[in-house]
Amino acid sequence: MSKTETLTIAAIEDSVPALVEARAAVAAFQAMIRKKAGDDLDSWIDRAKPGLLASFASGVTKDRATVVAAITNVCAPRSTRTVTPSTSSSIVGAESISARRARRLRFTGDAALALA
Repeated sequence: MSKTETLTIAAIEDSVPALVEARAAVAAFQAMIRKKAGDDLDSWIDRAKPGLLASFASGVTKDRATVVAAITNVCAPRSTRTVTPSTSSSIVGAESISARRARRLRFTGDAALALA
């Protein structure tokens, strides 16, 4: 970063202290994800709610279980996904298309090696 950019950022941060806190909260959120520290989410939400990230923190609160699962890499159940006859037929249809493609493509040994 150039000296001019550094001075500009410093001037903005001096004028808008809430921006400094928001940047720190974003960094804390990133660190929580990197460390897979889902247990820290509640304290992060408490930190973020009064500041510029209030809307984001509210969304995280509403979908807390999914966010914790994503942070800790645990597969969360898809509560909003339902299989209806139309979606199940499209899933089957997609599998049928793939099966038809596989049948049409008769690979020779050389072609199979090229794809591997």
